[in-house]
Amino acid sequence: MQTTRLSDTAELRPLALTDIDALFALAQDNLDRNYWLPRPLQRSDIESRVTSGIEIVAKNEGVLAGIFDSGRLSGVAAVWRFVPEVRSIEIGYWIGRHAEGRGLVKRACRAVMRHAFETLNVHRMELRCHAGNVRSVALAERLGFRREGCLVRAEKLGDAWVDLLVYGMLEDEWRGCDSARAIG
Repeated sequence: MQTTRLSDTAELRPLALTDIDALFALAQDNLDRNYWLPRPLQRSDIESRVTSGIEIVAKNEGVLAGIFDSGRLSGVAAVWRFVPEVRSIEIGYWIGRHAEGRGLVKRACRAVMRHAFETLNVHRMELRCHAGNVRSVALAERLGFRREGCLVRAEKLGDAWVDLLVYGMLEDEWRGCDSARAIG
């Protein structure tokens, strides 16, 4: 995936090993938002994720990209868990609290989606988010994803089990959804 301009000050570009320290710092600063990261978070955890992401990209089975605003790493957008037999993939994203509310994640997701559908030749893309994560639910719908169901108490968040909403999009839906394909 090539670098994509998201705004006058922001861009989406593939993460590299040189971004590990910045991503570790960002993850530490936003650990309360990143429930899926191990506790305590170690630099090696982030290094492992970035290294795995780079390997996935090298095999043409996904994308691991950083959202950079004024040169500062501010978030991540990725597609992974590619299943070649059925050409399906999962999308995920997160942004630091300092950069939220400006549409950067929406534009980053559109760029990653375009790459997955048009370059990786994906047939189906899945998005999962906690039912109580109002921002992620709204983003899934703004991107044109269709809600497919709810996995009841499927993930642990702190001490509580929470519902996980499952959204999907097929390649023909992507091609027919102008709001999903537009980067701006």
